[in-house]
Amino acid sequence: MWPVFAEAIAGLARQKLRTWASVARAVATLLQSRSDRPYSHVVADEAQDLSPARLLFLRTLVAPGDDDITLAADIGQRIYRRPFSWFAAGLDIRGRASRLRVSYRSTQQILSLADRVVLPPVSEGQEDLSRDAVAVRAGPKPRLVRCASAAKETEVVADWIRACFDDGIPAAQIAIFARTSTMVERVGAKAARLAGTKWAELKDEREPDGHAVMLGTIHAAKGLEFRAVAVIGCGRDLIPLPSVLTATTSARDTALAEASERQLLYVALTRARDLLLVTWTGEPSSYLEQEWLSEVTAPLAS
Repeated sequence: MWPVFAEAIAGLARQKLRTWASVARAVATLLQSRSDRPYSHVVADEAQDLSPARLLFLRTLVAPGDDDITLAADIGQRIYRRPFSWFAAGLDIRGRASRLRVSYRSTQQILSLADRVVLPPVSEGQEDLSRDAVAVRAGPKPRLVRCASAAKETEVVADWIRACFDDGIPAAQIAIFARTSTMVERVGAKAARLAGTKWAELKDEREPDGHAVMLGTIHAAKGLEFRAVAVIGCGRDLIPLPSVLTATTSARDTALAEASERQLLYVALTRARDLLLVTWTGEPSSYLEQEWLSEVTAPLAS
């Protein structure tokens, strides 16, 4: 594959263009040649989404020392990057890491369900990814609802939206997420219309509508939180997404894809602060454990 990359790099050079990764590496190379560094301390959040090039860039912003860099990361929310060694990127966290065990967003009931979804990735070197977090708040159990059809799933979600309104939750604090945009449109948008409320799709370039229920894919949910969240389409045919697993060529890649799909579901579930609804048709996702399915809160709709 290297001739392909070499040609792409040469083509960018001819056009005097750079990728963001090459910008990060170029600046890091420049800073490494200097005796002084521009900052005395660096703090970075969401570090699980940083690439090796960007971590190297952060490393070179500040001179190595006892209190040089603080990174906050949740490996369970890594949905954009494959695993790699932070040590190889110049960050030795051995003996310097502290686990933050308290969740201030979701209730203990939501957190317990979400944490059981995530499995440790295939290999993380020195990282210990056991999850034993606790929440500062308690709330109702998440609702797991099995539906006979997409039409019935739409009705269930619409009834849930109305119940949220009855509980005093404003539209802007209600969100519906799905693995695919097709499911967002086929069930999420229809449910909002059936509930008689405005809805808006989450877009990076657009401010959320303060009077509309928010809809989007799980990827769009990253970094957000809402009082009430519905994660729809959690059936075996969508989570994990079959096309993601069949695109791999090795057992390791398949395991990594499985871990990524689990982390996506974890992200979706943990966007909820107070109320969580999980719906599906047909067979449930294999990531929903049998002990939960025994507590499904609605019978198979007819």
